[in-house]
Amino acid sequence: MACLVIAVIISSALLATGPAFMNPAGFLPTLQRVVALAALIGLILWRPGLGHPIALRLATVLIGITFLVVAWDAIRVLNHTTMTLAFPLADDLLDGWDRALGLDWRSYFLAVEANPTLRAAMAWSYNSLTYLSVIAYLMMCVDRDYRRSLYFLETFTLTAVVCTVSGAFFPARAAVDRYFGSDADLSVFPVEPGLYHLGALEKLRSGAPVELVLGQLPGLVTFPSFHTAAGILLVAAAWRSWLFLPALAYSTLMIASTPVYGGHYFIDLLSGALIAVGIALIWARFDRFRPVFQGRRDG
Repeated sequence: MACLVIAVIISSALLATGPAFMNPAGFLPTLQRVVALAALIGLILWRPGLGHPIALRLATVLIGITFLVVAWDAIRVLNHTTMTLAFPLADDLLDGWDRALGLDWRSYFLAVEANPTLRAAMAWSYNSLTYLSVIAYLMMCVDRDYRRSLYFLETFTLTAVVCTVSGAFFPARAAVDRYFGSDADLSVFPVEPGLYHLGALEKLRSGAPVELVLGQLPGLVTFPSFHTAAGILLVAAAWRSWLFLPALAYSTLMIASTPVYGGHYFIDLLSGALIAVGIALIWARFDRFRPVFQGRRDG
């Protein structure tokens, strides 16, 4: 909640002073979802016997989904409003870091482009992160120890805010545009890789009035990669549970897809991974979560 309060304060200040403004109609779908879920939560809380394990887990599910709906919209607005600050583009810097590490982004992209099976699998994994994260959260809610769902919710939200605020200082057109240009013929891919954000980024950096509509705000952060961070957090939350191997397999493929479909430089992946690992380790040491990750495996 503290992260969301900070996000709302920053977004509100930038909306009041910058070129971006909210379309009031965009609030209605989110408000409807929140009100419906809040009503269900209220019914559960008023029912006797909330201390029953099933009632407690159900309340956790509904509260968590409500929080995710609000958090996702708030973070998207934060992402777009902070991009109006128009810090210098960081493509030269990020590409230079890749080269200093001996990482060849272009060769990697072309290798994926040449493999139809890999192109399709990576496209699915990259674009399925949102709904698979929700499914994973629901599965964690019914895990033997449902506290791992709270761990995932908290680390996911904090990491999203950290990546979003950090990304405002390193805006970039990203690697696909740098190496191939915004007019490149990438029709061989099932979905357009790494160029989907350019229109929104250019408008926000132009200084002209920009209408923000909830549900139509693409992710604009290049450095650090939140897809990479989210994949690591998913694996961390699944540690010592039956979800670990499926989470590891999915996250490995999804992270591998981010240089192509997210247009990320490799240094973006590295920075996202470091942020996620740091937050995951710190949170796992909290008293309320330590027993979850130090117990025996669920199988």
